Amino acid sequence: MKPLPPCCSEDMSGKAETMEIPAGKTLLVDGPATITVLNGTANIYNCLLTPRKTYLLRPWRRYPIQAETNTTIQLSLGEEAAANIVDTDETIHTWLENINELTERDVTAVLGGVDTGKTAFATTAVNTLVKKYGRCYVVSLDPGQTYFTPPTVIGAALANKPVHDLSELKPFWQKPVGSTSAASTASLVADSVHELSQTADKKTPAVIDMDGWVEGPAAIAHKTIILKTLACTRAIILGDEAQTLKEQLDPAGIPLKPLAASKHVKKRDFTDRKKIREWVFRKFLGQPSLKMIPTSWVQLKTLGRAHSSTYEFFMEAVKTASTALNMLDESGGNALCKRRIGLVAYLYDMAEQYLGIGLFCGYDAEKGVVKIVSSKDEGVRKIILGRLFLSAEGDELYQLD
Repeated sequence: MKPLPPCCSEDMSGKAETMEIPAGKTLLVDGPATITVLNGTANIYNCLLTPRKTYLLRPWRRYPIQAETNTTIQLSLGEEAAANIVDTDETIHTWLENINELTERDVTAVLGGVDTGKTAFATTAVNTLVKKYGRCYVVSLDPGQTYFTPPTVIGAALANKPVHDLSELKPFWQKPVGSTSAASTASLVADSVHELSQTADKKTPAVIDMDGWVEGPAAIAHKTIILKTLACTRAIILGDEAQTLKEQLDPAGIPLKPLAASKHVKKRDFTDRKKIREWVFRKFLGQPSLKMIPTSWVQLKTLGRAHSSTYEFFMEAVKTASTALNMLDESGGNALCKRRIGLVAYLYDMAEQYLGIGLFCGYDAEKGVVKIVSSKDEGVRKIILGRLFLSAEGDELYQLD
C-alpha cells in the first residue's frame, strides 16, 4: 500500500476543477480532497462552509456537500478520490427534526451497526447543538474508527463552533484501551467512561458516538452499561436493525428512537477500515525516530492484562506474533527496533499527563535502557503497552487479541 502523508496535504496542484452544484442537490466527495466555496451557500453536516476557505477532506471518508443555493466550488481530488452530484437524502431532514428536539441538558447516544452513519449523525448533531446552545461535548467510543484520537484511544472533546469533520476538534480527555476491537476493549471502555462521567458538565449537551458492535448479549450488555454510566437521557438508533436493537436496549430505561440510515453512507469493507486506521496512526505517530530511555527514568505497565513483568509480556507478545512479523526476536526486541516495528505504546510525562503514542520496540539490559520509536523527544516517564504491533509508518501488523 502506498503510504499517505499525515494529513490531506499532498500536492494536488493541477487537478483542481470548478464545479456547479444546483440548489437542493448534494455533492458526495470521497476523500482525499480539498474543497473551496467560490460562490453560493453550502454545508457539510450542517456546518456552513466559509467562502474562499479551503477544507481538507480525509482519505476514505465521504462528505456530503449540500447546496442551499446554486453554489460554485473549486474541487481538488487526490488519489482514489471521487465526486458525484446526487439528490439530497430526505433522511437528513428527519435527522434534523429529531436533533432539534434535544435540549442543552440532553446526553444523546448514537447507536447502530457497522456502516449506518453514526459519525455522520453525531457530527450533524454536534453542529446543530453548537449553533443552538454555543457548545457541545462529543465523546468518541469506537476504538477502531477514531477521528480526534489515534485508534485504540477513546476520547472526548468540546465543540464551540461547527466543524465539517470531528477530527478538527482537540480532545480534552483521552484514554488508551490498547486494541481496535470494541469487543476486546469493552471492560476498559466501561471503566474509562465511568471516570469521564465524574467530570462532565451537566449543563452542556453531549453526543456519544458509539462503536458498531451490537450483535449478541455481550454487546447489548456493554451498550446498556455505557448508556447508564454516562447518564444518557436518550439514544438514536440507526439502520435496518434499529427496531430490534431498540427492543434489546429497552431495559436501559431511556427514550430510544429508531431512525433510518442515510442512503449516502459509504460502505466500507475490512480493508477500507484498516486503511483509515493506518492513515490516522500515521498522523498521530508523526515523524518518529528511535529513542532510548534509561529504565530508571521510566515506569512500564501493560494495558488490560496482569503480568508479573512487562518485559516478559513483551517478549511473549513478540514470540506470539513472530510468524506475522516474519521474525523470532530473542534479542530483547532489537531486531524490531531495526525494522521500526513495535507494540503500540502510550506515553505519559512525570505528572501522568498523556503525551501521545509511540512504538515500544525493545530494551537493552546491559545498557539499562528501553527503546521506543516516537516523535516525542523528552519528558516520557511512563509507558503503557497496548496489544497491537505497528510499523513506524502506521501499518497494522499483528493484533494480540
